[in-house]
Amino acid sequence: FQRTTMDQVEALVGYAPVLPATVPDGYVLDAVAVAPGESQNFTGAEASNPTSVDIVHIRYRNGWRTFTTTTRRVGDQPDFWIDPFSGEGQFYDIAAVEVTGPYFLGQIAELSTSPETVPHLWVRGEDLVFTVTGPLRDFEMVDIVNTLEPT
Repeated sequence: FQRTTMDQVEALVGYAPVLPATVPDGYVLDAVAVAPGESQNFTGAEASNPTSVDIVHIRYRNGWRTFTTTTRRVGDQPDFWIDPFSGEGQFYDIAAVEVTGPYFLGQIAELSTSPETVPHLWVRGEDLVFTVTGPLRDFEMVDIVNTLEPT
């Protein structure tokens, strides 16, 4: 990953960054980093997801609390994606959430909670996989995915 500015993201990864129009109270944009091209960052249980390509990592901060959003290209095997945070032998409470916001409209996001991991939400669209993870409440993660828009 390389740190960058928001206005350089599209030139580095080939797509405009996708940002929430609103974030929970007190959080501000803290850091932007990208991993252009194919990444060696494997995700999913037993690294079973397709190779991550053109990752955009955006961190928001409220004092010592942070949450992160990521996007990456779906690639040529979109149906092979599973929860990027899943791990072998981990069990989650998963809620299916239909996205009502403009960017992933109609897609089903998975909201996952477990004592073994940080709460997270992920969704796969036509072009991008999106994640949000951090110490947020369920409704805050849903609000984030429902207010996403390209910059």
